[in-house]
Amino acid sequence: MIYGRRKGRERAVQALYEVEFDTGTRPEQIRNRHLGKLQEDIREFAMRLFNGVMRNRDELESIITIGAERPWSRILPSTRAPLKVGTYEILFDDGIPDLVAIDEAIEIAKRFGGPSNGKIVNGVLDRILHQKKGLEHARMENK
Repeated sequence: MIYGRRKGRERAVQALYEVEFDTGTRPEQIRNRHLGKLQEDIREFAMRLFNGVMRNRDELESIITIGAERPWSRILPSTRAPLKVGTYEILFDDGIPDLVAIDEAIEIAKRFGGPSNGKIVNGVLDRILHQKKGLEHARMENK
């Protein structure tokens, strides 16, 4: 199942990457194109990630810019989607251990952007993890 979840994460990352740059196609169409033919359990997992990231996109981007210590526009496009998925899993998905979320995001970032992307993702997600309790508290106050 670990390989299956990796595949689901990779497909979700690919779909999220495309959503960021293809403003002429509805996100649901991009999601369905990337995730629609996956095995059912992997598809459900990937859809949950994609939909969760899209639902919380603004908040995730804001948190990532804090963790990255730079504006969103200065974060490489090839690192944005793995960072979104990793941050989403750390903050919103209690079913995924935080260190697994970080490791998976690092490996996916390296696969799609090279070793330096993995290092960037590692650093940003590590900072986000260390700020997790404060971020969760702030999110609860804003609801």
